[in-house]
Amino acid sequence: GKNARQFIVTIGGVVYDTAIRQEGSRTKWLPFDGAWQQATQIRADGWSAEIRLPWADLGLKKAPPAGQVMGFNLSRLRRPKAVAPATESPFEYAYWAVLFGPNTLVPRFGSLILAE
Repeated sequence: GKNARQFIVTIGGVVYDTAIRQEGSRTKWLPFDGAWQQATQIRADGWSAEIRLPWADLGLKKAPPAGQVMGFNLSRLRRPKAVAPATESPFEYAYWAVLFGPNTLVPRFGSLILAE
């Protein structure tokens, strides 16, 4: 199967993390308590999040070599101020690699090529 880690941070600094294992068409959510760090900042034009992920939180013992390719994705879930009609989702979704399905479709993640 394919494995992934999910790191979530909210505008208020609330965090959540989990491990994902995809086996065929089934997705398993596994307990995970990473050592990652995050900071958020509210600005006049919105907010930002900065995240520090230790390699161990990605299941690695040390930094991989330059040129290593890793599956990777970023997403944003936003509730706009305007209320959506009842027939539409009240949220806006944005992805770096569009998955055309649940955000846990690990094989459809984009490719991140690591530099030195």
